[in-house]
Amino acid sequence: MQTGKLVFTGIPMPPESNERPAWKDTIKTYSGYITRVIARFDLPPGTQVNPGDEFRYVWHCHVLEHEDNEMMRPYKIVG
Repeated sequence: MQTGKLVFTGIPMPPESNERPAWKDTIKTYSGYITRVIARFDLPPGTQVNPGDEFRYVWHCHVLEHEDNEMMRPYKIVG
């Protein structure tokens, strides 16, 4: 049965030393791995957000091959 939930099968791997801590807009990730990113997203003033609210975003990329091969996946932001 498919639930849409990720099932982690390997041992977590911390970021490389030059990847953390840093305020940056690019990260190194590897094929077959899941990468978690902690980031701040500012919403328009006055937007009501409750803990646990979820928002979906798609990152922006100028590489057409990424879009054509479904490599630009949406990500979930949890308030």
